[in-house]
Amino acid sequence: MFRKKIVLLFMILSFQMFAQKVNEVAPPYYIKSVSINTGAESVYPMFRLGDYFNIEFDDLMAQSSNYFYKIKHCNADWTPSNLQITEYLGGFNDMQILNFQNSFNTLQSFTHYKLTLPNSNTRFLISGNYIIEVLDDDGDIMFSRKVIVYQEEVGVGVTINRTRNNATIDSKQNVAITIDYNAEAYNNPKENFKIAIMQNGRFDTSITNVPPQYTIGSQFIYNYDTETQFFGGNEFLYFDNSNITQVNNNIAKITSTDIYNSYLYPLPPRGLRQYSYYEDLNGTFLPRNKFRNDAATEADYAWVYFNLPTEEYVGKDVYVVGMVDNYLLTDRNKLEYDASEKAYKKAILLKQGFTSYLFSLVDSKTKKIDFQDSIDGNFYQTENDYQVIVYYRGIIDRSDRVIGFGAAKSLNITN
Repeated sequence: MFRKKIVLLFMILSFQMFAQKVNEVAPPYYIKSVSINTGAESVYPMFRLGDYFNIEFDDLMAQSSNYFYKIKHCNADWTPSNLQITEYLGGFNDMQILNFQNSFNTLQSFTHYKLTLPNSNTRFLISGNYIIEVLDDDGDIMFSRKVIVYQEEVGVGVTINRTRNNATIDSKQNVAITIDYNAEAYNNPKENFKIAIMQNGRFDTSITNVPPQYTIGSQFIYNYDTETQFFGGNEFLYFDNSNITQVNNNIAKITSTDIYNSYLYPLPPRGLRQYSYYEDLNGTFLPRNKFRNDAATEADYAWVYFNLPTEEYVGKDVYVVGMVDNYLLTDRNKLEYDASEKAYKKAILLKQGFTSYLFSLVDSKTKKIDFQDSIDGNFYQTENDYQVIVYYRGIIDRSDRVIGFGAAKSLNITN
């Protein structure tokens, strides 16, 4: 009996050691405008346990295909947890998405799908990291998205400061954190608490595995400098083609073929310019047709032509990123260099409305984003949103729970 327990323990430890992190799957070319939202506008994918949110997308094949969803629970490091489905979900998994409608009065036909969670068939039982997969009739994953479901058992205070390093004081922002907890409720919290820090809801740039710098009573203090720094970046670029036939401050020209074409004004790199504040939406997108009521089915699609005039970056690629493409680096949002015009260009099929985005410089070999030499520069004044997630796993727990959530804006940055 003792030997069987040893073997079982070894198997569990081996699974945890060699489990692969789950990455998000980018959708195929005909699945567009994937959005996690609580209304029309996309939001950061972090929700209080019991709160409702939607996952919406368009299928340009417009054949009213059958799609299904699966939900998987993950640990703090996004490896699959050991939990059975019935331990983290109430109801059913692998259910069909039944809420869909065909587009109306648009040049580009599509079918719009909407999944609301929790629903009458599926509800989250516990907090934690989740991967939500959307599959087709054959069981192939069309795309997947990470979502964090949290509880507020501990208090999480977040402030954004300028760094204390003269070399980065004008380009980086530092996140200071205070966690208030009930010492009697948690076993060895200094070892069993974990945090994740995110800028503008991005999983790809999150900072993890930072221990408390020190403890005061039942408070953990994270008042580091370099360990919790982010490059400030610059304000997001944006355009609004809610009136798809009209030019504006960001759209230079409109043409029409089978569908509309929106040509954006050329935007040279802003890195050498002085910082200029303007209110933006930090990467979000909002489908909208100025003359229709239901953007889900009545907002059309247009080819949007991006233009970045600059010398070619040797050994680097340029991508257009934002929540509209989930910050994933794919060929569909990779710009091509036009040597004759000395500009990076790309036409991307996007749903009509308000879209904010960035140009990202990416190493051609490693596929890592070069934040230090950002195309549009780094400024400590840039308005960014920060989120802090607190995880806990007790001695007998088999997964990480999310027990705290905090947020702050760098608009109120302090010295």
